[in-house]
Amino acid sequence: MCEEANLAVIPYLVNQQIQSASVMMPCEYSDAFMQWFKANEEYDIGLHLTLTSEWETWRWSTVAEEEDVPGLLDGDEFMWPSAAEVVQNARPEEVEKEIRAQIQKAFSLGVKPTHVDTHMGTLYASNAFSKVYMDIAEEYQIPARVIDLSNDAMVQKLKELGYPVTDDLIAVSNNYAMPKLDDFGAVPGGTSYEEVRAQFFEQVQSLNSGITEITFHPSVKSDNLKEITDSWQQRVWEAQLFSDPEVINFLEKEEIIFTTWKELMKRYFSYVNKDDETCNDNMPCYPTIQDAIDAATSRKTIKITLGSYDENLALHSSKILSLGGGWDFAFTTQSSNTSINSLTISSGVVTIDSIVIQ
Repeated sequence: MCEEANLAVIPYLVNQQIQSASVMMPCEYSDAFMQWFKANEEYDIGLHLTLTSEWETWRWSTVAEEEDVPGLLDGDEFMWPSAAEVVQNARPEEVEKEIRAQIQKAFSLGVKPTHVDTHMGTLYASNAFSKVYMDIAEEYQIPARVIDLSNDAMVQKLKELGYPVTDDLIAVSNNYAMPKLDDFGAVPGGTSYEEVRAQFFEQVQSLNSGITEITFHPSVKSDNLKEITDSWQQRVWEAQLFSDPEVINFLEKEEIIFTTWKELMKRYFSYVNKDDETCNDNMPCYPTIQDAIDAATSRKTIKITLGSYDENLALHSSKILSLGGGWDFAFTTQSSNTSINSLTISSGVVTIDSIVIQ
């Protein structure tokens, strides 16, 4: 959002005290952070897809051309301050244009985001917005912060937060074919650093097993930060939290396993291209489908480029796998088929999509 956030986040990433960060592309200091990411691509950096501009003295407009997305702009030609105003004034087509513009801006700076999420939850404030969000994530093969809504507890949690969870949204989430979160939250607020830390400990201890993302907004203390937001003190405390030895020791004691969006994607997908050993920089990449099957863990999806593979495939272990053929060489569009000679399954389960057995 601002330079103070950039300055706080980079040391955390370098010292491996946090696992990922998200950048607000419409904001003034996004380019500078993305240049840092370009030089440090090993880190997990995504986009905090932004459709609102909530602060009185620190505001921003759209990345897309203003004439293309008039419904996203208020009378001062900044983004609306609240998610509700975006829902009232913007069309899903405008939201799609702005999301694409923010992603394309990152590409133009020479980086590919590792994930996308939503500022102020705006993309969950409308079912139509949510569908656009998930569809674009799948199109670009960039995982989004999507909640597993097959869990009734998460449905109830979103409803209690005021989000319009309908059967249509649940269906869209269930059909979303990339990693999903089991739970989500934010670092709790407090009136002192000690209270914030104590409540964070309680939050972690209350979590169930699964993949949970806890967001926080660390910032370096400055007069500018104080002018931007009344929450400056909370943000400064959050900048202190994850480098606190007591917090580090607590997380080790609780046996918290840390992960990244890059790692989640590696666990979820494998890629096969017999003509490109890098699979267009998608990993893990295999030259044969059988190699991918042998290396895969259960419940993995294997994406295979279109064309003919002279292979007799076999699964002889109790894995559950999905084979998806017909992908283009960038693995962004599935528009054709992949042909194989045969598929033998003596154990386990294999589902196939766009695979032709000759």
